[in-house]
Amino acid sequence: MQPLEPELRVLTPNDIPSVVKIMEKIGWFHPVEQTKQYIAWGGEGSFCLAFGDQVVATAIALKYSQRLAWVGLVISDPDYQRRGFAKRLMSHIMDYLSDVESIMLDASVLGYPLYDKMGFKPLYKINAYRGTPQIFPASASVREMTTADLDTVIDMDCEKFGLPRPHILKWLFETGRGIVATSNGSITGYAFTKAFGDTLRALAWNAKTATTSDQILRACSTQAAEDGYLLRINVPEPNTFARDLALDHNLVIERYVTRMIYGQPPPGNMGNQYGIVTFMTG
Repeated sequence: MQPLEPELRVLTPNDIPSVVKIMEKIGWFHPVEQTKQYIAWGGEGSFCLAFGDQVVATAIALKYSQRLAWVGLVISDPDYQRRGFAKRLMSHIMDYLSDVESIMLDASVLGYPLYDKMGFKPLYKINAYRGTPQIFPASASVREMTTADLDTVIDMDCEKFGLPRPHILKWLFETGRGIVATSNGSITGYAFTKAFGDTLRALAWNAKTATTSDQILRACSTQAAEDGYLLRINVPEPNTFARDLALDHNLVIERYVTRMIYGQPPPGNMGNQYGIVTFMTG
């Protein structure tokens, strides 16, 4: 007989198939390897509710430092919803992150009421733009990213995000593709691309000028078109240049999430990013 209440415990690699199954039920299609990476990044902050080996709800706290933590993958099996599982997990996570100054997350429309009740405050929307890509002429200032570029890209990302996250960007580089724009030998913009189903996503898209950012987006669009993918970017609403570029590329808003914070104001200038990494990582 199944117990009345599930056990709250830390996720393990053995739980990945069960977690992926829940995501598929709610229309999320994250590759197994990516889900494994999320759990690894969360470490002891990767929690679930489970009846034995059957995971029924998850929530992962990615603790960058005592200055900032990110919460993501807050999901429940549709067969077990409306039983307070998400609230139970989030309460546990808030205790786990009690020493962190700023706790942030990107809330779906369904998740927003829970986070609002827990004291999270809305900052701005992250709009997910998606559409059919185009092929553009190659730009002499845009090239493939190399390992030698990573330190500069990590430093540029830190300026926007507010703290270094080399493990995230190195993972993007190792599992996807990187693009950089240069001027007089210096990197002026970059993005990473990864395929998700039928869509190529431009991730961690940043640039020093709107012109450079468009050069980067054109390169991402060309890659998507040549490889037979749709194109998607997740854009912070305060970056109106990124919004205008998305519209210029005939991309439309597919969905949005609300970026929320608990505690101190966020570090860096996250709202100035052209495109974020993922809702799980910021």
